[in-house]
Amino acid sequence: MTDYRPDNLKSYETDLENNAVTIPPKPVPVRAFVRYAGTSFELDAEAVKWTSRAVALQWDTPNGQHQTWVWAGAVSDR
Repeated sequence: MTDYRPDNLKSYETDLENNAVTIPPKPVPVRAFVRYAGTSFELDAEAVKWTSRAVALQWDTPNGQHQTWVWAGAVSDR
């Protein structure tokens, strides 16, 4: 994964204004599918907040920390 940035859900997809956001006291370790330039990768990440439909993730890469929102169905417990 060069220094591409991950694909992110659009604001109308997360609809944070109309969906309750949970923020845990500390990030939760997860396994998730993330897309870079349309190509899917499964990786270890941390869930830093979520709604019933989407999860905000963060993870470290050789090029620094990456963050994105993905669909909740793309995330599982680690």
